[in-house]
Amino acid sequence: MLLAEQFRTRVTEAFTDGAASVDLLPMVFVRAAVSVLSVAGAGLSMTDHLRIPLAATDESVVLAERLQTTVGEGPCLTAVTVGHPLVADLDTMAASWPTFHERFAAECPYRSIA
Repeated sequence: MLLAEQFRTRVTEAFTDGAASVDLLPMVFVRAAVSVLSVAGAGLSMTDHLRIPLAATDESVVLAERLQTTVGEGPCLTAVTVGHPLVADLDTMAASWPTFHERFAAECPYRSIA
């Protein structure tokens, strides 16, 4: 089954079992992403002229989001600017966003971001 189909299935299951109330709807999407992609955590942001974080699966994701906002650099901010997804491991972060990398590596358990 394709990832998109798996994601749609997880979201549909959340609606079916009642987990998709209006106030928790962004959480349905991040939980489905974690389930389908087999990643440790996920965040969801709304972007246009301003990037607004909407949901995070755990406190470590919240911290990674907060760090990018506080230091003004990071992979998610760059992905929005360039207009396409990107993947960054610690070496890429160190080369591309040194201030973010220093704090991220010291404070977050994750070692990559997509």
